[in-house]
Amino acid sequence: MEKGILGFHELLRWALLALLVVNIFRNLIPTAKNYKREEQNWVRWLLLVSGANFLTIIYIYLYGKYGLLILKDQGYQIMDIFQLTYLRFWLIEYPIMMLISIGCIVFAYKISVRSTLCNNKYRKVSKLYILALLFIITAIPWKFRNIEITSFNAPIIEDIQVK
Repeated sequence: MEKGILGFHELLRWALLALLVVNIFRNLIPTAKNYKREEQNWVRWLLLVSGANFLTIIYIYLYGKYGLLILKDQGYQIMDIFQLTYLRFWLIEYPIMMLISIGCIVFAYKISVRSTLCNNKYRKVSKLYILALLFIITAIPWKFRNIEITSFNAPIIEDIQVK
């Protein structure tokens, strides 16, 4: 089940990136009209995917064996989180960056629904979407960051790697 939830989280993260890019371009096109029904649907899909991503992040962090339970299972202390790069990334930086990006998306949704000034609304929403996109891109464990993901001794990582 853990593999399925992690895979679902990765899928949601990439869907979130794609929807953010689409919504950023849709908001950067200047218009004097109110939000159309089609634009509201794109925003709702983005909110739905970010909400599902939020739930998977919370589950993985609290109940997944690669979240907080790794401290107990592998005998790490609280100070090890700050000393070991991969623990700091996976237990502090990654959840915080993803939650901030989801918060930006929710706040942008509130602005897009409640605000009446169109040009100002599009500008604010675009800025929040770009901020969320930057946080998500920063939170992705890229190879050049040298985050020792194999230090978790995680079998899911070994299953994903191509041999």
